[in-house]
Amino acid sequence: MSAREKKGGAPAPASAGPDMVNNPSHYSPNGVDTFMHMKDQMGADAFCGFLQGNVVKYVSRYRLKGTPTQDVCKAAFYLLHLAFETVDPCDQPALYWKLRKTMDHAAAHYGVEGKS
Repeated sequence: MSAREKKGGAPAPASAGPDMVNNPSHYSPNGVDTFMHMKDQMGADAFCGFLQGNVVKYVSRYRLKGTPTQDVCKAAFYLLHLAFETVDPCDQPALYWKLRKTMDHAAAHYGVEGKS
C-alpha cells in the first residue's frame, strides 16, 4: 500500500499517460514549449491577459465537455501562473516563495517540469 493510500488518498495510476493539464504533448512540438515561447514573446500585460482568459474559459465550460476535473485543473493551472506573474518578489517575498513552492509541488505531483 502506498503512502498516498495510507493517508486515505486514491492510489496513483499504474500508467498515468500524458499529462493533459500541465504538459500536453501538442504544446511542445519539436521540443519547443509553446507556453514558454508565448511568455517570452508577449509583454507582461498581454501574457497576464492570456492567463486570465484561459481561467475564464476553463471555468465557464468545465461542465460541458465531459472532462470537468481536467478543465477545473487547467483553470487552476492558469490561475496559479497568473498569481505568480503578478506578485513582486521584492515587495512580497513570502508570497512569492509560497507560490513558487506551490508551483513546484504541482509540477512534481504531475511529474512534469514547472512552467514558470
